[in-house]
Amino acid sequence: MANHAHGSSKGMGMAAVLVAVAMIPVLVYGIEDAPPPEVAVAAAALPHRFMPSASARPWQAPVAPVDVPLGHGKTAHLKQAYAIEGAVLTRRRHRLGPHSDISPLDLGIVTGPNAASDRMAHLRGGTAPRIALLRFAEGAPADLVRGPHPWFTNNHLIPATAAVRDALLAVGTGDRVRIEGFLADVTGMGLAPWRTSERRQDTWCEIVVVTAVHVGDATPAAPVVRRAGRTATSG
Repeated sequence: MANHAHGSSKGMGMAAVLVAVAMIPVLVYGIEDAPPPEVAVAAAALPHRFMPSASARPWQAPVAPVDVPLGHGKTAHLKQAYAIEGAVLTRRRHRLGPHSDISPLDLGIVTGPNAASDRMAHLRGGTAPRIALLRFAEGAPADLVRGPHPWFTNNHLIPATAAVRDALLAVGTGDRVRIEGFLADVTGMGLAPWRTSERRQDTWCEIVVVTAVHVGDATPAAPVVRRAGRTATSG
């Protein structure tokens, strides 16, 4: 959830450092570079989408229904292609809990004009399990405090490969990031369905199967795509 507390729920210019990109390589489990079990997403099941700029607000677009086995008896049901750019206000690492095996990290991301450093200086964040908390410093501008706050989203992240997982776990508060992937519901193991938000105006969380992570001041115009053992550029 996003809670103000925030629990469900990017002007970046200049050159970015591409930390990890994975538009899902076709993997054979058991080979040396296969991901650990907790990120063993079925490669062929994910559609390829070029993600446009998400600098002003998170971008999303419907995709044809696709079910993606996640391992551990769980399945992701893809709902929307999704990209978000902004500054990280909160970070929560998960090692316990019903979905920590597939989603080891939450990032609370501030988007749009409020991700600028002079605005971020007025924001304070906190976390509880699967919840991001949004607070305001004394003297924060009234237009910043006044709700609702669709520019702050709490993203439950399901890395699609080991490289994406490593890149996500290296992200810290204050970093500027772009995350690409798919909003998804998760079912399996007899648990109640874990449902993603598809709207920025609510206080539910975004559940994201992450296919690419960029850290830095900007987004590459065409993300590099790793596919079947070779590197290519999507267009």
